[in-house]
Amino acid sequence: MFNAHLSACLIKSAGSSWGSNGGNHEIFKFPIVNLIYKGDFAVALFFVIGGYVLSMGPVTAMAKSPRDSAAMMKRMSSTAFRRSLRLLLPSIASMFVVLVLTRLDYFTYFKANAETYDTVVKGWSPIRLTWPDKTPTLLGQFRDFIECAANLLTIFVNSTDPTFKLKYNAVLWTIKLELRCSLVIFATQLAVFYMARRARIVVISVLALLAWYVWAFEFALFWYGFLLAEVLPLLSAQGVARNISLKSLGFGIVLLVGGYLGSFPAWHPDWSPGYAWLLPYTPFGYPLAERFWSGIGAVLFVSAVSQLPLLVKLYSSAVAQYLGKISFSLYLVHFWCVQGYGVAIFYHTWSVFSQEQFFTGAVGFVLGYVALLGSTIWIADLFQRGLETPCSTVIVKLEKWLFTET
Repeated sequence: MFNAHLSACLIKSAGSSWGSNGGNHEIFKFPIVNLIYKGDFAVALFFVIGGYVLSMGPVTAMAKSPRDSAAMMKRMSSTAFRRSLRLLLPSIASMFVVLVLTRLDYFTYFKANAETYDTVVKGWSPIRLTWPDKTPTLLGQFRDFIECAANLLTIFVNSTDPTFKLKYNAVLWTIKLELRCSLVIFATQLAVFYMARRARIVVISVLALLAWYVWAFEFALFWYGFLLAEVLPLLSAQGVARNISLKSLGFGIVLLVGGYLGSFPAWHPDWSPGYAWLLPYTPFGYPLAERFWSGIGAVLFVSAVSQLPLLVKLYSSAVAQYLGKISFSLYLVHFWCVQGYGVAIFYHTWSVFSQEQFFTGAVGFVLGYVALLGSTIWIADLFQRGLETPCSTVIVKLEKWLFTET
């Protein structure tokens, strides 16, 4: 999402696919290559992985004979309690950081210089996005903050409702969907706990189809994650993995198809070679075709990654593990970094290294990107150590205090 929001600030045609409308032939817009900044695909991955991770434990418990319903209930109660607070408390902390920045005139400064930045940094989503206004009094700011923070709990409001988006951190709309879907996944796991695996697979598949039918893409992707937790273990258990080369080839193809579908353009897919043909096949009259096809691509992508040893090794590396550790904090802080001083960084680098020439423009981009990404990771690390980890500690202690056997 860091790259998605940065591309919106830097590239006016970031949502277009390669070859769209006879132009847009930049290499970074080519299918699969553009996944490095595809926001719809990143959100879809976020939801599929969420459903998968939340379902791994319960699926293992359902596979046992006899099934220990008492242990399952205890585990699910603990998971639901911790999951909700793990999503909410760091999110509220990130909103509080925005409150502090607002009082320090952080957003006021960059908004005031927006027209200057726009002369060099020409994206389609400049820093004029809605941020909280600085109120005349600190008390008024706190009231505004509390009202916004309370809206974080309106998880069952339609995502098109004005209250669903939060001005103290615009990216938190996905966290609200994540919490909503987590609760639905827990309810689904309780409902199917005593079903046979085949029956569970049928039920979950039907639920996912129903979610697409009512245009609830987030539920569909979470249920697909649940479905993957059911199906992927069978690939090894039933001897599918005997021919490693054949398996790798098959899942390599699945990975490429997933990447291709995940690259479905957000803007004018009807103008895009290689994607216009998919539009008539978008089911249920789904209004946002990119969410459907990106979602299907994410399901295929996650399926393949977990079965390809090379990618498993890559995602198990120290760098990947560290980025995974700070990923939630990075998501929570990146938006006001990119939308604020990030734009200023690129304004200054491209003022020195002109975009008129490819080489100098590339040098300016690399310098700006390294400076912005490095500083954002540093801020995310500080947030993870100073706010996210203490929140987790408080949640564990609160659970021990509240949960008793009597």
